[in-house]
Amino acid sequence: MNDYFRNKIQKELENIKDMECQNLINELKKEPYYLENKLERYLEYSKVNNKKKIKDIIREVNSNRDFPFYHHLISAEPSKKELILVNKYYYLKDNYIPPLVEMEKNYAQGLNRKITKETYYYFKAMVNKARQDKIILYSVSGFRSYEYQKKLYQDYVLKDGEKVADTYSARAGHSEHETGYAIDINTTFSSAHFEDSKEFLWLQKNASKYGFILRYPQDKENITGFKFEPWHYRFVGIKVAQYLKVHALTLEEYYAYFVENK
Repeated sequence: MNDYFRNKIQKELENIKDMECQNLINELKKEPYYLENKLERYLEYSKVNNKKKIKDIIREVNSNRDFPFYHHLISAEPSKKELILVNKYYYLKDNYIPPLVEMEKNYAQGLNRKITKETYYYFKAMVNKARQDKIILYSVSGFRSYEYQKKLYQDYVLKDGEKVADTYSARAGHSEHETGYAIDINTTFSSAHFEDSKEFLWLQKNASKYGFILRYPQDKENITGFKFEPWHYRFVGIKVAQYLKVHALTLEEYYAYFVENK
């Protein structure tokens, strides 16, 4: 084959690739949570994940899943208050302590009984309404300090190894419990099968009315980085909680588009 035909074929292939790329860009831009400043990342991610749906490419890149967990680290912003994002990418400094209040004993058990004032206000209201419906809810773990989380995580690593521990426990600085907006309700054990309880069913129906979300839902592990935790609830405010519930979004997805993108 002479150079003329070789160059002609090469140019035709480049034109096809350009057309395919433009088609992909057009499809990406049709999606509701598309972010222009992440276009290059969408395209790069799609190259190695070309079988994924367009909406999944956007969801995962918006949630930083084009990077390995605990890479591409970003300092969390306490100024976001109840919308602060802390996960395997966003971290809190080791000396961070939010403004806290201590929960009364009839609303909390165990040692970690402190949470933010606003979280407690809405948690009490939710617990009181649940009791009217003959449902007993209480916190078994609220705020945890950096040092507390560090020891807890290290204990899990010694027990199960780092790879397994990372599926259910956050490294220090990366735990939602360090924000003061997270509560473990009634249990922290998978063996309790809280997801099969009447309490969990009640929370599924009512938690968003009080500004709480199930933070680590089933089938969202690839986004949140944690396995299903039916007991872990996070205060985000009523408006946001109801939006997340209606649209089946995680906090990661919401944060990228509505908070970080502002």
